[in-house]
Amino acid sequence: LIAETELWPETLYQARKKNIPLVQINARLSAKSLHTPAWIKSILQQTLGYFDRHLTRHSQDQKNLQSMGVDNNRIINCGNLKFAHPLSAQSHDNLIGRPYILFASTHEPEEQLFAGLVKQLSLDQLAVIAPRHPARAEQIRRALTPLKLALSQRSHNDAITDQTRLYLADTLGELKALIAHAELVIMGGSFNNTGGHNVLEPASLAKPVITGPSDDNIRQDIALLSEQDGIIQVNDIHALGETIKQLLQQPPKRRQMGDNARLVMEQQAHVLDKYVKIIESYL
Repeated sequence: LIAETELWPETLYQARKKNIPLVQINARLSAKSLHTPAWIKSILQQTLGYFDRHLTRHSQDQKNLQSMGVDNNRIINCGNLKFAHPLSAQSHDNLIGRPYILFASTHEPEEQLFAGLVKQLSLDQLAVIAPRHPARAEQIRRALTPLKLALSQRSHNDAITDQTRLYLADTLGELKALIAHAELVIMGGSFNNTGGHNVLEPASLAKPVITGPSDDNIRQDIALLSEQDGIIQVNDIHALGETIKQLLQQPPKRRQMGDNARLVMEQQAHVLDKYVKIIESYL
């Protein structure tokens, strides 16, 4: 079982050579992959040909695979597996101890953009930045120094005081806990050209979510949550600031958004059954 886009040509070739059935689960193929150089595209097409089945997240992934020459008879649109396990905020410790908003899975230059926004808005809430790649922490800290905002860093065990404005959560394995107790979650990877990150995790934890204009990886998830007013997508950093300010002034609106998002997750939780039924046929 190969998850999402872990398409390692040699590994998959050896599995096929030994007649080991291969199933791609939560299969996705970005629009970017359709426009790679011809020699990479050729390898990708050959690699995709090793699979017995592609169980896709969305109809768009199905279309993208077809565009790469995959036989439609080998593709089944099962839905996004990330819907399958609604989470509970109560199962996670509160790591912060102060009201906070979370900028999750950030990339360069989002940290500077978000920190600049925090300074401009003069928030009462602490702003927590959880970078997608914690190894960038020192680089991020240097980039934020000119803003002169009091910053504490989790990996340094820095205390969070009343004066702390920014908290750099540069650790692994704690993102769910950080999401679980945030008043508001802003998903990174959507204010540069990354294509967005998993908005379903905060939705599952009944958190109001804001995401930016870069959405190639999550467009269908945004559409589904938007139908039930479970997410807000903004066009730029200025609109993000206005939206943060409005939502922080309206706790009932935040709670309603979170409840709506959670309901969407619960309505889609059956997708796991589809995957299990197909996978069992190979066992």
